[in-house]
Amino acid sequence: MMTFLRATACALTALAVLSLPAALSAADAAAAKHVVLVTTDQEAQLLVAELAQLLAADHRVTAVLYGDSGPEPAPPAATIRLATTESDPGRRLSWLERWERHPLLTPDAVVASRLAGCGALQRTGVLADLRPDLIITTLFLDDACVLALAPDAAVVGLMPSSVGLPWVTQQLGGHYPVSRLPVHGYPLGDGDFYARLGNLWRWWTVTRLTQRQYQVPAAALVGHTDLEAAYERVSAVFVSGDARLQQDVPCDHRLRFLGCIECARFGDLPKDQQSAISTAGLMVIRLDHPYTTLPDSFTATLTEGVTGSPLTPMDLSNVTKEGAPRIIRSSAPASDALAHPRARLLVSECSPASVLLAIHFSVPIICIPFTAGQKMAAARAVALGVATQLDRRQLTADALRSAVTTVTSSAGTRRAVRAWADALRHDAVSPAAQLAHHVRHLLLFERAWRRRPAPTLLQYYCLDVLGTALVSGSVALGTVALLFYWLYRVIAARAQPDKDKVE
Repeated sequence: MMTFLRATACALTALAVLSLPAALSAADAAAAKHVVLVTTDQEAQLLVAELAQLLAADHRVTAVLYGDSGPEPAPPAATIRLATTESDPGRRLSWLERWERHPLLTPDAVVASRLAGCGALQRTGVLADLRPDLIITTLFLDDACVLALAPDAAVVGLMPSSVGLPWVTQQLGGHYPVSRLPVHGYPLGDGDFYARLGNLWRWWTVTRLTQRQYQVPAAALVGHTDLEAAYERVSAVFVSGDARLQQDVPCDHRLRFLGCIECARFGDLPKDQQSAISTAGLMVIRLDHPYTTLPDSFTATLTEGVTGSPLTPMDLSNVTKEGAPRIIRSSAPASDALAHPRARLLVSECSPASVLLAIHFSVPIICIPFTAGQKMAAARAVALGVATQLDRRQLTADALRSAVTTVTSSAGTRRAVRAWADALRHDAVSPAAQLAHHVRHLLLFERAWRRRPAPTLLQYYCLDVLGTALVSGSVALGTVALLFYWLYRVIAARAQPDKDKVE
């Protein structure tokens, strides 16, 4: 028996040794492939930088970013930044621009800026020069451009927020929850019958506006693109956030959630910054404000509000007045600051990634959102009981101090954020590892995905809205028929005595 076991062990060892060169060659082949991350969306640059840094450990990675400034991945990932021109409308976006007024949930100036980024990609020919084996790109307001400029590479899509998710879902041939279309006038939680029925018109409007304001001009820049054929190359779309925190998750096997990319990497703050933190606790300030320049009045109000708190403010995004007392200005990653044992509060724009990062480290949030995607994530964080939202246009120092006191002293908020942190921390496989595995698998095997045909407008609403309308209409018609029948019986009963008298 022992001889048999020894022989089996030797055979397995020999098999492992023989298969090792093949495994190493496959790993070398995956590492030699070129992964390019592309976006013209300033709101997505932080996410792209994090993903580039994550993938650079195993692949040759280049990030192509549009804009004069913004976060960039650290080496060994390479970065190519395309500068904006003076004519770019995104440079002149007003602070008071109402992001939620446009049916696309994106101001016209931002759409025009994304088109300018598409023109920069086309003029420089950077994608053709890089010859990527895999492209990871934001899809909404980037798909017609990037998919046309790189017609041969496999594609993985990115969504920094839920804005544009209905459009991408339809292009994938999936079905987005009809009563939750994030369009102006009807928030995500609006699900009454008339709102659902009205989505038929609003969805048609969103689709036509997307085609007219972005798809048609982009086609004029880079040439006509058959989106149906182009989306055949999209193997998956990763959405910023976590499915357990989302109110609605579209039903499509290619839509996945990124989880907390920043949570995997954190360390200690510099010793001089740690010594400056008071015993009351640490208030972390990270406000990402794409396309907008913060006015001096907002900066002064924010500085006055955070310095009036007993917590020690740590500014990670340079949004407070320089030289203000008690404020620690740091370039450390937000994960390092939130991982500090005295971290008590995060003042954030409340992007999906920021909300997930704060929850992971059990830190409540004060949300000051700027864009529509940030407002959606902030509303969801408030609904979960882990955040308080303030309007940036009506922000005062007293309101900010009051919010800080309320959030830090609320036992219910602390319980909610700890409960969600416990629920999100214990994943067997992290979403970041799933993304890395998907990229590696795609580079090795180049699996072709079959795209389901996109549903027609009638099919899209048949089960949800038209089915509800048919049932409601049938009930209404039945009720009216019963009412008329009852009236007929009443009138007939009253007419019978008169008929008897006449006889």
